[in-house]
Amino acid sequence: MDKIIRNLIIVVCIIFIALFVVLFFLVNSNVGNNLDNPSMNESVDCSTDIYNCEDFTNCEEARVVFNKCMNFTSSDIHGLDLDKDGIACNSLCE
Repeated sequence: MDKIIRNLIIVVCIIFIALFVVLFFLVNSNVGNNLDNPSMNESVDCSTDIYNCEDFTNCEEARVVFNKCMNFTSSDIHGLDLDKDGIACNSLCE
């Protein structure tokens, strides 16, 4: 009985590790693509200041990144709203 339980635990651990590896690669598959079009990627990097208003072609792109990072970090990590009016990249939104 102990051998069956031990084998079952090993199988469950292997399945868990395999699922973790698959999920890790799925989540990180877009890591290098954020700068190409940050607002259109599901993964927007809010961990460090990497976006500037010049990276966006329109107000909507800037707004999406700004809102995602505000929701995630509660701060304007990229400095997209310098005048603190709640609108990212005012020059694009005029």
